[in-house]
Amino acid sequence: MRICLKDLLKCKIFSDSIVCAGEKGLTNYIDSVTIWESPVASKYIKGQELVITSGYCLLNNIDLQKSIIEDLVHSGASGLAIALMFYNYELPAIMKETADQYDFPIISIPDDIYYVDIYELVTSNYFSDLTKDVKKIEEVYKEIDESIFREGLEGAAKSLHIWTGLSTAVVFGKQIFLKGIDRDQYELPTNPKDWKVKTDAKVVKPAVTNFYYRTGLNSKEWLGAKIDSSNRVEAYIQLIKGERDFSEEDFTLLEHAAIACASETKRLSESIDIQRKYHGEFFEKLFEGNYTYEEAKHQSYILGFNLPEDGIVIIVDLLPLVTEKIIDSDSNELFDNKICSLLARIFGKNALFYIYRSKEIFVFSPYDPEENIQRIQDLHDALDVEFGEGSADIGISKVLKYHALKRGINEARNAIQIGSHLKIKPNIYHFNELGFYRLLNLPDAMSDINNYYVEYIEPLINYDSINGADLLETLICYIDNNYKYIETAASMYIHPNTARYRISLVEKVCNVDFKQPHDRFNMELAIKILPLINTSYSNR
Repeated sequence: MRICLKDLLKCKIFSDSIVCAGEKGLTNYIDSVTIWESPVASKYIKGQELVITSGYCLLNNIDLQKSIIEDLVHSGASGLAIALMFYNYELPAIMKETADQYDFPIISIPDDIYYVDIYELVTSNYFSDLTKDVKKIEEVYKEIDESIFREGLEGAAKSLHIWTGLSTAVVFGKQIFLKGIDRDQYELPTNPKDWKVKTDAKVVKPAVTNFYYRTGLNSKEWLGAKIDSSNRVEAYIQLIKGERDFSEEDFTLLEHAAIACASETKRLSESIDIQRKYHGEFFEKLFEGNYTYEEAKHQSYILGFNLPEDGIVIIVDLLPLVTEKIIDSDSNELFDNKICSLLARIFGKNALFYIYRSKEIFVFSPYDPEENIQRIQDLHDALDVEFGEGSADIGISKVLKYHALKRGINEARNAIQIGSHLKIKPNIYHFNELGFYRLLNLPDAMSDINNYYVEYIEPLINYDSINGADLLETLICYIDNNYKYIETAASMYIHPNTARYRISLVEKVCNVDFKQPHDRFNMELAIKILPLINTSYSNR
């Protein structure tokens, strides 16, 4: 059990003990216990031990009392526990003075304390720096097993972090479960082929290896163990070295955790195979409305999803990533790991989500205004971090019941179609907030939109390109200023007569009369749909 003296003294067995000297050294860690009654015993100290003695061999020898403390310090002992029965229960002044000089703790222990009890406390228990719990080795193993049973691979990472105090990573394919370290601080290569074995490291457990790698001036070191479950997905556990050296306990706990994780990784691999087989069929039927709510809820439960009765549809268009070769559209591996892990982290591992042919993410999230806003923003930010700013468009439907799910999917996709044309920033498009544009069902409406463009807008663009008359810009300004010439002229820094002349040209070129309400409406509508037309003007 690796524990600092200050925490060890909190154990019941030391309740009547007193710190006699070197109090500043109580932060020293101990790995083992040594009992000695010989003046030369300090030669056999290997370091980080609590030395226990009756001190009888030092009695009436001031020089030896001083030198023995110095020898223990130089040998790397963590502290001295002494029974003061032979010293009339008072530590000799020279021992206190020397110990204080070196910040070397000396602790008096009662006469009735059994040395073997101290030895067994340290050697037969584990101590958690994080929780301050002290447990038998078997109890710690049981806690690791139960944590994996309850929380899967994340539970393994959590338990190892608690009982070693080290940053922990469990790698399963491209999924990484971290404890004690942020994702942006995790710099270890996930491909074992890039791991270098530290050849001068002590081999404590054959299944656990000391690895390292260097990049420039940076060097990382960790213990690694493969989780062998006879499946095709590579899985490993890593304990990342911190400020201390690795202990034998680290090797032992890592080995046990790797063995305990084998059944979980096998279950996950089989689950991935099952989900790949049945997810597509389930979601295709779901999208087409072929399930009643009760049927869909039951199927969702079997596949590990929670199906809300009402909520919002969230669609993420991944086509820009596929087009730019950021995502390999022929492989599902990235989605089964990186993106699925991202979605589970944001929406919960039982949220209803699906990735369609590497091109689209579908989420049906329960209706909760505050939670939805935050989760959608988190999703947007995570995609930006993972694939680059503005890498994916997100469309959100109105709130709807399950039976209107198909309509919600169309609304979310339509929101992306329209929002991306309107260049709304950030690229999160709420169907509910599109106003007039949500009346347009893209891409079906594009034929009518193009006809409108050809009839009302294209003549102005052609005229402007030939004559440089700025008729389209003047028209937009004229409409924005409520069909008033003076305000239009002021906005464009031109004479009112110039504005009046240009608008008369617009009426002539487009065959409209702005005194007529229906002509005003048609021209306003044409301007509204202009951003949806892929022209040099709308993209400029």
